[in-house]
Amino acid sequence: MELDDLEAQIRALAQVFLDRLPEKLQELQQALHAVSKGGDALAMKHLHLLMHTLAGASGSFGFHELGERARALEDRIDALAPSEAVGAVLSDTQEFIRWASGMEGMRKDE
Repeated sequence: MELDDLEAQIRALAQVFLDRLPEKLQELQQALHAVSKGGDALAMKHLHLLMHTLAGASGSFGFHELGERARALEDRIDALAPSEAVGAVLSDTQEFIRWASGMEGMRKDE
């Protein structure tokens, strides 16, 4: 396989990632809603997993700013004690979802 072919495949996968981003952000929104409505530790763990997955995939496909922002929120969620108020993290996560929604039609970081 030539380098050009490999780069074309990576670009195609990055486009698939972007095409699926709205769906992933909707999943984040649903998890955020569950946590904000008094969700238990399982709901918070699910939110953390979704953010972790988004952070890793973003960086893998060259969307470094998206990945860095997702990783920062993942770390904040991970650092919360189960009994700790999560209002600020939930607000920041909601803001992240709004920001990331603008990624549609964007290109990866060069």
